[in-house]
Amino acid sequence: MRDEDRTKEQLITELVALRQRVAELETLEADHKRTVEALRNSEAQYRTTLDSMGDAIHVTDETLRIVLFNDAFRGLNEELGLETDIVGKTIYEIYPFLSQKVRKEYDEVFKTGQLLVTEESAQIGDREFITETRKIPVFEGGEVTQVITVIRDITEHKVAEEALARERNLLRTLIDN
Repeated sequence: MRDEDRTKEQLITELVALRQRVAELETLEADHKRTVEALRNSEAQYRTTLDSMGDAIHVTDETLRIVLFNDAFRGLNEELGLETDIVGKTIYEIYPFLSQKVRKEYDEVFKTGQLLVTEESAQIGDREFITETRKIPVFEGGEVTQVITVIRDITEHKVAEEALARERNLLRTLIDN
């Protein structure tokens, strides 16, 4: 009977241990579900924030392939009659009119890790398009692995500046005479 009692004790001990392990696994599963839900919420907030930006934004890797973009970027491409299926494509596939100067600017950001702000213009169809472009490095492990590009359409601002300059010149001419 002693062996039988001992076997019962062992079985009870094993059962208690199994119940504890099941409870631990249930806790881990609940934690995992909370983590997944928090991640979904974070991604939704991130996407909402990115898409709320009025400026066109895209992120490129070191090969200048687009890995992420916002709604304003897609909208800009639609407005200009350019491709909107762009993830995985290089900026040169999307914007074949970009100069090699742009490639050098990206190379500089990847090499130096410094923000670069430029003013660029392009003729797309019958429209002249002037932008302020910010190339912002993204670091991982001390190395630049991606560049966030923020494109702000400043065409109207530049046209207004030029009109104001013409008016000033005209006013100076009138005053001087």
